[in-house]
Amino acid sequence: MMYIHGGRDIKEGPMSNMWKMNIDGIKDLMDEPDTDIAWESVNCKGTIPGNISHHKTAVFGLNVVVFGGI
Repeated sequence: MMYIHGGRDIKEGPMSNMWKMNIDGIKDLMDEPDTDIAWESVNCKGTIPGNISHHKTAVFGLNVVVFGGI
């Protein structure tokens, strides 16, 4: 699974949303480019990090997490 939190929208500034995508299907894109891989909004619980931009990446087992970005 790949998770992305935050980022920067040119018009809105730093963001605080979180999205995920199952990356197991990425290998299938090589054989079948029309494979449907979609981002899903994550419903966060507890204390949610604020708006952030720029980025750091971390790998936790088989999960990739990207914080921020532009």
